[in-house]
Amino acid sequence: MTSLSFTALWPLALLLGLPLIWWLRRGSATNLSPGYLNAATALRTLAFTLLVFALTAPVWLAATREVSVVYALDVSRSVSPAYIESALRWIRESNRSQHPATARYVAFADRAILLDDVEQVPQLAVTSASSAAAGALKQGATDIEAALDTALLGFAPDQVKRLVLLTDGNQTQGDVWQVLPRLQSEAVRVYAYPAGARAPRRCRRRLPATA
Repeated sequence: MTSLSFTALWPLALLLGLPLIWWLRRGSATNLSPGYLNAATALRTLAFTLLVFALTAPVWLAATREVSVVYALDVSRSVSPAYIESALRWIRESNRSQHPATARYVAFADRAILLDDVEQVPQLAVTSASSAAAGALKQGATDIEAALDTALLGFAPDQVKRLVLLTDGNQTQGDVWQVLPRLQSEAVRVYAYPAGARAPRRCRRRLPATA
């Protein structure tokens, strides 16, 4: 489905002046032939109409079936390795079955990282320690706001936007409500793949990999 909308409607009132162009043509004192005058007046009318149309700032909306999907995966300490493994399998299977036009991935804990390939997710360095090497995700915190904010950067323009949030919802920093208006304004539909609670575990340095 396609549609045409106008940003401003007030310029349409200027079209009421179109008869004036033809009235002025009748009062022309030139020696030009009537056929030439009619053609010149028609061109002026067309030019004036196009100017008015441009002032309305028209917007042409065309429907598309191409889907841009971003998967945001929680890899914080409160999420079990088994859930992460199942989530990665589910993501791979979804891509194979649904064939999105574009797919990108966000892994998040205390902050969020945007990735181009799902196979990059298991290779990320993570730690449960409060002090970590540069670049490692600290699993002691969960910032869902940062995950959603980063996900917005991953969508392809001019495609239907779908965000899949894979988390237990245990936010420890940030405010997810702050980013919701942006998701709405950019027409992003959000789907949840919830994780259950897990028992405490020892520090891990790499995310689990799946075949």
